[in-house]
Amino acid sequence: MSWIHEVPEDEADAALRPIYAAITQQRGKVARILSVQSLDPPALQHHLDLYMALMFAPGPLSRREREAIAVTVSAANGCAYCVAHHLEPLRRYEKSPAILDAIREAPDTLTDLRLRAMLLYARMLTTQPAARRTCRRCAMRGWTMRRSCAWARSPPTSISSTVLRSGWV
Repeated sequence: MSWIHEVPEDEADAALRPIYAAITQQRGKVARILSVQSLDPPALQHHLDLYMALMFAPGPLSRREREAIAVTVSAANGCAYCVAHHLEPLRRYEKSPAILDAIREAPDTLTDLRLRAMLLYARMLTTQPAARRTCRRCAMRGWTMRRSCAWARSPPTSISSTVLRSGWV
């Protein structure tokens, strides 16, 4: 148990019981990150809706990429619980222990260039959010910052949303 009061499944009221039942049916158990929100069932449901949209909705990122972002961000935040929570589903998509370690500890060593770029960007958004003002695409080309650069004005939405969710949940 956490220091936050959690409502056990067998004590769930009419508002919480169906939420717990759906989670258990879908995932086999209620994760701790969810049970600590049990005092506010509507907030818990909103959390689940956000999580489902970010991790499962159609979009440009695969589930493997989304979980990899979540692992990298969780490691950058120093949250061992979150790293373990996101490594579990990531292991379904990635079997190499070396790649899993790199995703968690050293994304700059990955040979998959797309994944490496995503994870480095996600880590930068997490550890140095103000650095986003410097457009990496322009900097890599030796250009100065330009107002017309779309990457400088706003980060790729899917990556940013996943980082946001992983960083505060």
